[in-house]
Amino acid sequence: MAGPPPRRPDPDAIASPVIVTVADLFGRLEELHQEHFQRSKQLLQEIKAHRETEAKAASLKSSDYTGRIDAEQHCLEEELQSHLSWGRDVLSGIRAPLSAQSGAMETAPVANEVEAVTIRMSEARQSPTNMSSMEDSAEVAPMPKGGSTPRPRRQSTVAPKGLAALMKRPVVRWTLYVCLAIALFGPGMVTLLDLPDEPTVIIMDILMFIIAVAFTLEMLGLLMVDELYRYSFFFAMDLLGTLSMAFEISFLLGQLVNSNTVVLRTARTAKLGARIGRLIKLVKCVSMFYRSSGKKSSQVEAKVLASKLVVLLSTRVSVIVILMVMVVPLSTLPLHPTEDLSLSLWPNKLEESYFQDQTNQTTNALEQSIDQMVQFYQRINYHPYLVRGFGASQSLANSPLRARNTLEVTLENCLVQRVCNAAVLFDFTSPAQLDALVEVVTIAFIIGLMALTSCDLQQVVDANLVKPLEGMLQHVRENAAHIFERFSKQTQAADLDSEENEDTGASEIELIQLILKKLARLATLAEVSTHAVTQNELENMNAERKAVLLDMLNVQVLPAPMLGFPSAKRPTQLDFEVSWTQSWDLNFLDTSPEEMHKYVHYMFFSSQFGVAYHYVTEEIFSQFVHNVEGNYKDVPYHRFHHGVDVLFTVFRLLQLSHAGKWTGEIEQYALLVASLCHDLGHFGKTNQFLVEIKHELALRYNDKSPLENMHCAMLFQLCQHAGQDVFADATEEQQKEARKIAISVILHTDNVHHFDMVKDVSAVYEMDSEICDAQAAAPEVITQAYREKVLLGKNKMMWLQLFLHFADVSNPLKPFEICKAWAWRVLDEFFAQGDEEKSLGIPVGMLNDREKVNRPGSQHGFINFLVAPFVAASVRVFPGLQPMHAQMVSNLEEWRNIWIEDAKPTAEDIAKKDADVAKLWALDAELLARRDHIA
Repeated sequence: MAGPPPRRPDPDAIASPVIVTVADLFGRLEELHQEHFQRSKQLLQEIKAHRETEAKAASLKSSDYTGRIDAEQHCLEEELQSHLSWGRDVLSGIRAPLSAQSGAMETAPVANEVEAVTIRMSEARQSPTNMSSMEDSAEVAPMPKGGSTPRPRRQSTVAPKGLAALMKRPVVRWTLYVCLAIALFGPGMVTLLDLPDEPTVIIMDILMFIIAVAFTLEMLGLLMVDELYRYSFFFAMDLLGTLSMAFEISFLLGQLVNSNTVVLRTARTAKLGARIGRLIKLVKCVSMFYRSSGKKSSQVEAKVLASKLVVLLSTRVSVIVILMVMVVPLSTLPLHPTEDLSLSLWPNKLEESYFQDQTNQTTNALEQSIDQMVQFYQRINYHPYLVRGFGASQSLANSPLRARNTLEVTLENCLVQRVCNAAVLFDFTSPAQLDALVEVVTIAFIIGLMALTSCDLQQVVDANLVKPLEGMLQHVRENAAHIFERFSKQTQAADLDSEENEDTGASEIELIQLILKKLARLATLAEVSTHAVTQNELENMNAERKAVLLDMLNVQVLPAPMLGFPSAKRPTQLDFEVSWTQSWDLNFLDTSPEEMHKYVHYMFFSSQFGVAYHYVTEEIFSQFVHNVEGNYKDVPYHRFHHGVDVLFTVFRLLQLSHAGKWTGEIEQYALLVASLCHDLGHFGKTNQFLVEIKHELALRYNDKSPLENMHCAMLFQLCQHAGQDVFADATEEQQKEARKIAISVILHTDNVHHFDMVKDVSAVYEMDSEICDAQAAAPEVITQAYREKVLLGKNKMMWLQLFLHFADVSNPLKPFEICKAWAWRVLDEFFAQGDEEKSLGIPVGMLNDREKVNRPGSQHGFINFLVAPFVAASVRVFPGLQPMHAQMVSNLEEWRNIWIEDAKPTAEDIAKKDADVAKLWALDAELLARRDHIA
């Protein structure tokens, strides 16, 4: 029969910071694995109950489901035991080397901690339910905001936070540092200055007593606020150092060290050695100065990791230094100082002379001996100053100011019968001062050596570990903050620099884990809240979820990807030169309506993407295009010519992106129809203007993209008329898909979505930058990874939206003459609105005041601020569009030249424009170099 489980040592009995970290790591792994096991087990039970309920409802047997679930649960239990066994083996492997590296004082607590963690894991391996009991005894932290999983934490016996905050206050810390400095240097300085006993002894006794009390209170405070302090190296040294204060107080042990020079030096060495721990604390203060001496950086600092490294390294280095300087010389203490036998011989010599004088009734012999003794000590730094007991006392020199500098050598055997109290008193002021000077210099040297060594190590650690980690943390925080900002509603508690995080003392590794957990939750939220699902995902859903997604939420179902090119086209009635489809030189402002109709017909029926014959007859399509032309207004910019120009641009984008390999025919057709009709009924005013004057469209569409909503409505209103429906021959499913695409892409031509689209496109590139860069090496061939991971799936709708919006703002990307012609027209339209705004007394738009706006200058700002970031992001995903980026930069430079001639700007303004141009040229070179770099 198995005996009782082994007794677990106290897990808080830890001495080594390394073992604390290792034990904490495996403790958290243990907790997380157990939590995963319990949740998985609960989920399996729920699935099992659900399957049994379904089986009962359908009058089926559930044994098959039950067996599979039981097998899965058995696998989970095996994985848990395997994990616990692995953790035990790892801890056993690190036990020996860590114990060998630890000092004698730390070896036992280290072994106990490893044994404690090993036993905990062994018990859990024997019975996984034991881990639940351990968790039950732990205090569970409250659920943090954002839905993160609560993490158990140990019961703590520490004092309230107020005491911990008081111990960390600079006033308290510096007071203790001053007390330590007085305890170390005070006695030595008193001796060096040779201050008199009155009132120095009383003052020093009071000071040393106060310092001893301060040290005692510090120890008690640390015992209350730090669970591990009592088992640490610092506690042992602090205790010895505090007890050694008794040697500095005269009414305690202060007089004990004055009896013998050997005892004096031994006691001094012992006092200094006992205060090693406090010396290390003083060095930590010096390293704090080093840390804060540099300029304050705006970047985040790896403060917790740096603090731990400084404590560990400075402690060990300081101990090594003190052992070298202080402990090694202790081996010679029995030999130093060499005992001066003359101190005991001279009283005997004086006694013999005194006996001779008493026998011969003379005084010459004693006087001669005293003179010889005085002459003997003239070459030594200590000397007799009083002879007592040989008749009348004789003063040979001034007595020392401090009683502890007196050495009394008594006569052991008296030859003359009398009360034998004869003695010679020596003045040891000079040796005491020399010893005090050596002590002060030694302490200062040790502190300086430890400070220099610690600062040097601090610099090495900063340069090779902390600074790179700070850079990594800064990069992680910036990118995480950017993502959190995008999901601000779900992450209201995502302030990574909050005081709460500072108070908990979370390490930088925990901070990164926190960020990654938040990012994982955000990714989950993004997946859940998406408005599109694939066909495979839909097939794996139950009927209830399908009903919610399709009927209530109207979630888009992405069609299966189309392989290959569209089917073969039927012959058309139009046949003319098509070289215009391979360049950007076609200027529709110089094209007649009849020619534009021919261009439109070719793109819809005869081109690579001419699939219109699947969905409409040529006669109905021709009537539809004529009606579209009639519904475009006669305004400078948003006219039928603009619709055809955008259609052509989208057509070219489909060519350059090889859209035939990753889009379906209905998607191509719907996009081209939406391109032609995207500004139907536009009357030359902006959405902001309509909202400002409370226009009927703004009221109808609640100020949300009123113009774009009108364009969509007019498109499908035209399709309602007999003989004008361009989707007449499409199936019902195809009509739904075409309508969804057309509405989505037209609504996204509203510029309020512009910068969100820039962010979304940039995010796609960042997620699959390697794939996009590899595609840039051969833009004429679509790689499988690029097609599947970048182009298809849930990104496809975004690319359709991008193509239409890209074409809508593409005037700056065309040859400069075409770019300039369209720019003048859009400015004329803006100025007309500005005139009306003035007449209505409402605010005039910044680009609408013809008296203030410089035409070429406005184009520079439009390209640099709005168009350039969007085009650059698009080119990174679609490398075939790079020539358009180069044309845009060339046009920007042309606008700069015209602006200089027109505005006569200052040299400073010209320099700013030149900097913008140079920056975009550099970016274009980078985009172009991707092909050469990868190749």
